[in-house]
Amino acid sequence: VLMSAESSTSLWLTAVISLLNQSAKGLSESSESDANLRKPGKSPSQPGESPRVMSTIVAPSTPTGRGAIAIVRLSGNSAFSIAKTLAPEFDNVKARCAHLVKLRFPESGEVLDECLVTYFPRPHSVTGEDVIEISCHGSPAVVRQILDLSIQNGARLAGPGEFTLRAVSNHKINLAEAEAIRDLIDAQTEAAVKQASRQIGGELSRALQSF
Repeated sequence: VLMSAESSTSLWLTAVISLLNQSAKGLSESSESDANLRKPGKSPSQPGESPRVMSTIVAPSTPTGRGAIAIVRLSGNSAFSIAKTLAPEFDNVKARCAHLVKLRFPESGEVLDECLVTYFPRPHSVTGEDVIEISCHGSPAVVRQILDLSIQNGARLAGPGEFTLRAVSNHKINLAEAEAIRDLIDAQTEAAVKQASRQIGGELSRALQSF
């Protein structure tokens, strides 16, 4: 069992490192493309330490299917402006506070859903970038419309694990903590939950610092 776990961990870390290398290689192209798409001053990001400029990504953070609530997350420089396009009343908002707003179809102004929207300005967010979290009703049709409208207004669909990849790239977490997030999501027992939670808290990272 130990050999299997070590092998699985090694493969996962190798994949993350490979993604980081690919991200670094395409950084200059992404930055140039984003600069053409965005106008200065559109995002109310606070001055200070700036993360790498990447395209804005969007993806559901909750499992596929029907439910009471679903969460759609955007990360990137255009996250706030996209949210404001979908919810014009989402302006001059307080950071890290949930705001009840109506999402609308930009062309017609018709209401899509009434949602709680939260803004996390960079660098104080899970990815180190501007982040928007939209808590909507858990209809697959509603989630699909939010994703489609976000993409139409400049975002692109995130790849598997890309939010975590950006968190690693922007030094919000390290690889050991990224692995622990995966382990906590996959945990099936109380012991597995406790072990992953300790690792997220930096237990393994602190132990490795002495080497």
